[in-house]
Amino acid sequence: GQANSFAALTMNSWTNGTANGCTVSGLANGQTLTWSTPSLSETEPGTYTVAYDTSTLQIKDSNGNNVKDNYNVSVTGGTLTIERIALWVTTESATRKFEPNNPLTNNVASFGYLTGAEVSGHTLAVKATGSQLEVGTSQNTYQFTLKIDGYTQSQAVFNTYYMVTNESLGNLV
Repeated sequence: GQANSFAALTMNSWTNGTANGCTVSGLANGQTLTWSTPSLSETEPGTYTVAYDTSTLQIKDSNGNNVKDNYNVSVTGGTLTIERIALWVTTESATRKFEPNNPLTNNVASFGYLTGAEVSGHTLAVKATGSQLEVGTSQNTYQFTLKIDGYTQSQAVFNTYYMVTNESLGNLV
């Protein structure tokens, strides 16, 4: 037979592996639509288009009969978003009287995970890098080091996987 009705399946999205739902429209009362969830292999942070294999899609009536051939089915894919891991970082303060040609520093810094956890093969370290040479005040800055499988990575690679969303920076006075 020829399809005489229209059904639409719109997939919404996934964030970090959690499905955010889908909508189905155009089915007659008592009919249900089923399909196989696509296999998602992406592991890197980013947003990906999710394609669906419609060969597994079925529309069943209330008696369990597949009536898919009675419909023109439109499937709109969704997206998969893998977010970067959020970190917090703290640097310590330091105070002293001015000493010419002797910058004030405090190399103590710490960090932790706000979302996610350490990624297998990744080693993170942070150090405070601030320096105050003149009379005055400045914030104590920091620098992360990321090693993947023992190899030091660039700041750009760090930014691919991680983001600092909470800073508590000490003062150098």
